[in-house]
Amino acid sequence: MAWVENDGVKSWREEVANATLVFGSRRRGQSVGSYASLNVGLGTGDHPASVASNRCRLSASVGVDPEKVVMARQVHADRIIEHEAPDPDTAWARGEVPDRDADGHMTKVAGLALAVITADCLPVAVVGKKGLGLVHCGWRGLAAGLAQKTAERVAGEIAVIGPGIGACCYEVGEDARSCFAEYPEAHADRHLDLASICRQQLLATGVQRVQSVDMCTYCEDEDFFSHRRDGEITGRQGTLAWLN
Repeated sequence: MAWVENDGVKSWREEVANATLVFGSRRRGQSVGSYASLNVGLGTGDHPASVASNRCRLSASVGVDPEKVVMARQVHADRIIEHEAPDPDTAWARGEVPDRDADGHMTKVAGLALAVITADCLPVAVVGKKGLGLVHCGWRGLAAGLAQKTAERVAGEIAVIGPGIGACCYEVGEDARSCFAEYPEAHADRHLDLASICRQQLLATGVQRVQSVDMCTYCEDEDFFSHRRDGEITGRQGTLAWLN
C-alpha cells in the first residue's frame, strides 16, 4: 500500500487480488472552512455543489466513472446491500443523500465502485470468492457484527482496514467498552482499539489475511477529517472499492 497523488488528490491505494481499494484523504477539494477541502459528505451542512464536485474529483483521480459509484445513507447499523447495477439516482455524482440506509455493501460486478464515507469510523474492504464487500464500521457496527457478516457474504479471503481513529485517541464510555469484553487486549484504560477488534472478528470468519493502513484520523489532521477532533461541523473522506 502507498500514497498516490493524481491532479493533487491524495489517496491511499491498494491492489488486492482482483480488486482495487482507494482510501481518500481530505486534500485538494473545493470545500472551504470547516470542510476544507475534499469533503464528500453532506450530513453536516456543506454546500451540495461542493460535495458533488469533490466526489467527482476523487472518482476521476482514480479513473472511476462517478455515475458508477454506489452508496447508501449510513446509520451505524448492520444492513448490507448487494449491488448489481449503478444506483438509478446517481447520488454520488449528483452530490445527494441516497434513499437507502445501509452501512455494508457487496458486489460481484466488475467496474461497479462501492463507496463509504468516514470521519473516524473504519472503512473496511473484504475481497473473497463471492465478490467484494465494503463497510462503514464504528463501534456500533462492530458490535452488530457488520464486518463479520460482510466477510461471510463474500466468502472473504483478504481484508484491508482503512484509516480510522486509533486507540491512542479513542476514549469511550462503558456502553461501548462493555460490548467488547471478549477482546481484553483491545482495551487500554478508557480507550478502545477498533482496528484490533475488527481484525480479530474478520480472522474468526476465515479471512486469511488482514492488512491495515494503520493511520489515525484524529492524529493525522492534514490528511483526514475527524469527528472526534473537529466536532460536529466537519467533513468526511471517501473510500472507493471495485472489482477489476
